[in-house]
Amino acid sequence: MEGSYQAYPVDIENPHTSLETSMKRELKSLCGLSSSQCIYKVPKRLRCVNEKAYTPQIVSIGPLHHGKEALKDMEEEKRRYLQCFQHRTTVSLLEYIEKIRAKEEQLRSCYPETNKFNSDQFVRIILVDAAFIIELMLRSWEGRTKFRTLVDISPDMQLLENQLPFFILEDLFDPNKITVSSKREKLSMIDLSYKFLTNIIGLEETKESWRRISSSSRKVKHFLDFIRTLHLPDESDQSNEGSSTTPDQSNEGPSTTPNQSNEGPSTTPDQSNEGSNEGPSTTPDQSNEGPSTTPDQSNEGQSTPDQSNEGPSTTPDQSNEGPITTPCITKLHQAGVKFKLMRSSRNLFDIKFKDGILEIPKLKIDDHTELTLRNLIAFEQCHCVKHYITDYVSLIDNLVNTEKDVEFLKKDEIVEHILGDDNDVCTLINSLGRGVVLDDESFYFADLYKDLNSYCRKPWNEWKANLRQHYFNTPWSTISVIAAVFLLTLTCIQAVCSIISVMHSN
Repeated sequence: MEGSYQAYPVDIENPHTSLETSMKRELKSLCGLSSSQCIYKVPKRLRCVNEKAYTPQIVSIGPLHHGKEALKDMEEEKRRYLQCFQHRTTVSLLEYIEKIRAKEEQLRSCYPETNKFNSDQFVRIILVDAAFIIELMLRSWEGRTKFRTLVDISPDMQLLENQLPFFILEDLFDPNKITVSSKREKLSMIDLSYKFLTNIIGLEETKESWRRISSSSRKVKHFLDFIRTLHLPDESDQSNEGSSTTPDQSNEGPSTTPNQSNEGPSTTPDQSNEGSNEGPSTTPDQSNEGPSTTPDQSNEGQSTPDQSNEGPSTTPDQSNEGPITTPCITKLHQAGVKFKLMRSSRNLFDIKFKDGILEIPKLKIDDHTELTLRNLIAFEQCHCVKHYITDYVSLIDNLVNTEKDVEFLKKDEIVEHILGDDNDVCTLINSLGRGVVLDDESFYFADLYKDLNSYCRKPWNEWKANLRQHYFNTPWSTISVIAAVFLLTLTCIQAVCSIISVMHSN
């Protein structure tokens, strides 16, 4: 009987193969953990909130969605774009193939899984998709692309799972060997991408960021990372929104968050390209608090009160723990806070609170805002160390809880939208934080939260606001109050005079 326990391990599915040999074969077929991965599958905790926002509808870019039945109609169109690209360049097709094959290992390391494609298939996918993107952008630059084409395709180009590494686009795009009609300046892939984005989503307010990226050595990971980088705060802006810390290191590789163990490989930080131009990050004094979650995160193993119908509550002890929430716009208004459009800066992160006035840059919301923000958040949750976009969305989510909050922001020209009504805007904003994990220790707006909470805890501010909003809100009510005070004063004087007269007569 004892001998039966000494048998060699056997693969149950194939008893003639030892378990060791079988496992070695399985492990050999796996991709190793890569520090250069920058394109991810969206975590299930985010995807389940709105799957359509992360799934390409028209065109696949890269290997993750290649071959899907719903996207096959665009494959022939992409090959036509490759053909047009070949007509405008002096580089042969073979040279492009060799360029991509030389970078194949590096390209594969950017994705969570590519093993289902052999070398020729993978190189073909990258070449066709890269040529399609470059030719599409060149046609947009030349004004030869139909607006409907841009509207249909551009949303898919902003998806986290639908990206190409930016370095391969730069390798294939040589302005000295490509003919561009009405060429007035020497183009780079960064310039071409910026002009393309300006046409489809409007980026006039990010010109300074574009110039900063163009003149710096920072490497953009992919198209979505470029959009994120354009909106990050300027590293020279050390305002009250956060204390000074090291800049955002969005190129450091993925950061790990709860419930991501099954969403793709976890990688170690790649610190070769630290995001020196991505603006200041903040680390307020928040004593060892673990990551917090925004409302509706029951699947994350951490619970927070449901704040969908009312503004977040604050406690007196928040100043010691580091505030992670702030009252909504309506409650701030009741506490005497005034709202003003930030006109001196268009950067979304340039939010200032001083002397009871909260200045906020304009936020434009359209039909594609949700898709863009969701994918930016997913990228930060999977890859970035500092979650700037996530923190901004969390702030707006805290400020806007009801339709009335949106009305206040619209009245002060802070929010501009083309959705159906204000309730749609409120619903959209409140849904963006579901499934998102916040890092309290590096929350960008921590100091802003502290200032707002401190202001709201002072009763005198609320009393002044109540007096101003209810008794001095119009000229007529002001005149009425003054008249009432004047009459009351006269009555008091008359009473005093009567008392004095009686005392003298006695």
